[in-house]
Amino acid sequence: MQRPETVKEILEHSAEKYKYNCAFTFLAADGRKTEINYKQMKNDVDSLALALLHEYKLKGEKAAIIGCNSYEWCVSYLACLCAGIVAVPVDRELLPQDIDAILAFAEVKAVLADQRSLEGLDKKAGAHYTDLGQGLYTLISKGEHLKKEGFCLSDKPDPDSLAVLLFTSGTTGSSKGVMLSNRNLCSDLFLVKENIKAGECDRTLSLLPL
Repeated sequence: MQRPETVKEILEHSAEKYKYNCAFTFLAADGRKTEINYKQMKNDVDSLALALLHEYKLKGEKAAIIGCNSYEWCVSYLACLCAGIVAVPVDRELLPQDIDAILAFAEVKAVLADQRSLEGLDKKAGAHYTDLGQGLYTLISKGEHLKKEGFCLSDKPDPDSLAVLLFTSGTTGSSKGVMLSNRNLCSDLFLVKENIKAGECDRTLSLLPL
């Protein structure tokens, strides 16, 4: 594989090469162990990306993602990167007023958040608010219908345009927004790959809050 410039290219390559391999393992709300393969993950990402573009008109806009570690959080993040929407990850453990300040400063047009985070937000007119539960899967379903109508994610995001606006914790002062492109993200991923020797049968465990 030629060195990719966008996360979308990495996702497409992984979904083709490892389509039936497990991509995510997590405990569902009812406590059942759930596994999602790469093919299903890419399908969910593409469907959500289409829905965000067609339902919310977010091309080139910013969308905040707030929630605990979850498959839905990851799908939301990847969907933004694949659709040319600027992802703004926000720590759900911040005080509500601090989250509101970040959302206002970033001028987000949509918020994808878990129910707890949504309830504490000062909702602004003109922005779209979706919970990372049923609301998210409703959007994914709408994206599936768009696919059947012939819509697809044909455009490759600009590798050097803003892809992620990541805010620091603010432990040494006010929180700062760090601007990252798809090329930045891919460079980081390949540096990790070069220094951490992991194979397709290895698994990683995520504990830190997103």
